[in-house]
Amino acid sequence: MLRALAAPAQARRGRKSIFIIRDNAMPRLPILLATLIGLSLPASASAEPPQAPQRQWLAGDHHVHSVYSARYAVDPDHPDRAPTPIIGGDSSHSILMNAQKARQFGLDWMVATDHGGPHHSALNHARAWPDVVAARRAVPDLTLFYGMEFDVPGGEHASLIMPYGPAERDQLRDIESRFAERDAFPADPARDRKPRMIEALRYMNGLAEKPVL
Repeated sequence: MLRALAAPAQARRGRKSIFIIRDNAMPRLPILLATLIGLSLPASASAEPPQAPQRQWLAGDHHVHSVYSARYAVDPDHPDRAPTPIIGGDSSHSILMNAQKARQFGLDWMVATDHGGPHHSALNHARAWPDVVAARRAVPDLTLFYGMEFDVPGGEHASLIMPYGPAERDQLRDIESRFAERDAFPADPARDRKPRMIEALRYMNGLAEKPVL
């Protein structure tokens, strides 16, 4: 008959031995079967508590344009209609290329921040977002944030960075369509006043997952 016994308690820390005892007419001699590395014995009461994770520097770029930084063509025969976006008007690089180059040159993260324009919120929602999702899959070791170059009411512009989550696509569209200075068509003078920016900040602060501006 064979019986398995654990090693004595005084076995060297960090190892756990298993012995086989054979019952027969011969004297009972322990035969070492195997020594398993990495099975630690219970920690002693004097062990130090685990340390908190250390902060780490991660290189990135919070303002990167792609083909969805469009220019806009006004139809002279129908100036009352919203201008047509010209894809690639202000940048010839795709979101995927930007992500690939970011990793090639050592970045850990980047933000897709295309500038706005008339009804750009719809363009960003319908076309830029699927490209962000595809680039995240193609370059999984890069943290790729979704955002935009926000047209600050009463100011210039700023990088708007959405947190990862199921609502990031729709929330960016809502923020841009409601508050970005250049998104409205026809142009709305109230979009270029500081009270509108205060309203935008209050709206963003009320979101469960708050963006960075």
